[in-house]
Amino acid sequence: MPVRVSLASAALLLAALMPLAACSPERRAMRLNEVEMARSEVSELELDRLNSFVGSWQGYAEQRDVETDRVTRFEGSSTVNWELGRRFLLERSEFTRNGSPETSLSITTWDPKARAYRIWKFESTGAVLEGESWFPTDNPLVWRTHRITREAITEGTLTLAADSSQMDTVYEVRSRSSGDIIARGVASARRVQ
Repeated sequence: MPVRVSLASAALLLAALMPLAACSPERRAMRLNEVEMARSEVSELELDRLNSFVGSWQGYAEQRDVETDRVTRFEGSSTVNWELGRRFLLERSEFTRNGSPETSLSITTWDPKARAYRIWKFESTGAVLEGESWFPTDNPLVWRTHRITREAITEGTLTLAADSSQMDTVYEVRSRSSGDIIARGVASARRVQ
């Protein structure tokens, strides 16, 4: 029976292999060795620190526009679990933004070269956010985030309850062009499972 591959899967595979195809056999072996080294550098300890986020969460957020004082409200739920051999934390969210339903998918992993957690978030609106997070101290309950879109940079601090039952976040959104704060927000989520 022939194996069926979707066009998207084939395109992703081709994009991943294209840089290797243009290299000499020696260079290809070197690049593959670099990939293996990067995989082995992924610290189990750093990934273990994300275990507190695994589970199902229910939460809300409010973001206030600094200029207009307009408030955007978010409510929803998310499920967070490990994927691909416990190398990636996957979060699937369903929420409303001022009553309109949306979904999102976030992927988080440890980047040994940057010494930070890399995050990619994809929203049903088409928005794509990329960022990095880290624990600023040895306190495993504080998480700093820096996310970038084409228009804005969001920076925030998440504090996790000692029993991992709740997380609270405060954040600011800055314009990439002016650097001015354009919004401030708070969020809270409680573990439901």
